[in-house]
Amino acid sequence: FTSSCSDEKKAAIAEFLTWVTLDSSDEGLQYLWASGAMNINNIPDTVTSIGETSFYLCTSITSLDIPEKLTSIGKSAFQSCLKLESITIPESITEIPESAFYGCGFKSFTIPSTVKSIGKSAFQNCSKLESITIPKGITEIPESAFYGCGFKSFTIPSTIKSIGKSAFYGCGLESITIPESVTSIGDNAFSHCASLTDIN
Repeated sequence: FTSSCSDEKKAAIAEFLTWVTLDSSDEGLQYLWASGAMNINNIPDTVTSIGETSFYLCTSITSLDIPEKLTSIGKSAFQSCLKLESITIPESITEIPESAFYGCGFKSFTIPSTVKSIGKSAFQNCSKLESITIPKGITEIPESAFYGCGFKSFTIPSTIKSIGKSAFYGCGLESITIPESVTSIGDNAFSHCASLTDIN
C-alpha cells in the first residue's frame, strides 16, 4: 500500500489477505496496513528499514523474524499487533521509537544492548508484559513508556537518570526498586498502581 491509498481502500484489500510473504527485493517497508486478517511471519533479509505504522493493526501476527540488517524502526510500526508475542530485535537497532510496540501481546521483551533510547509510549498498553530487559545505554524511561503494562515487580537499572510522566501509570506493580541514579520523576509516573506497596 502507498501513502496515497485511503484507509477505506486499505481495509477493503486487507479483508482478502490472510497470509503474505514479502518480496525479497524490497529494501524498505512502509505503509503496510491491515485490518486484522493479514498474517506475516517472515521479513526478507534484504529489508533495512520498517516505516511508520508499517504493521499497524495486523492483529493476526503472533511472531516475526526481523532481519539482522535492519537499521531503523518507524513510529507505531507494530502498534496494536495484539497477538504479537515474539519478536527478536537485531543489534543493528539503536532506537525504539514512539509507540513502536503500543498494545502488543508480549509477556517478555529484550531490548538489544545497542539501543540508546526508548520513545514515549513505546510499550504502552502491553498489558501482558511482565518482564523487560533494559540495556545499560539507556538513561531515560520516557513519558508513558510502560503505561498499562503487566509488571508485578520492576527494578530500574542504575543507568537510568529520569522517569517520565505517566511512565508506569496503571501498571499492576506490587514492588519497584528505584536506584540513586534517578534524579527526576515526572508527574503521575506511578499513578493508579493500586497494588504498589513496596518501594525501594
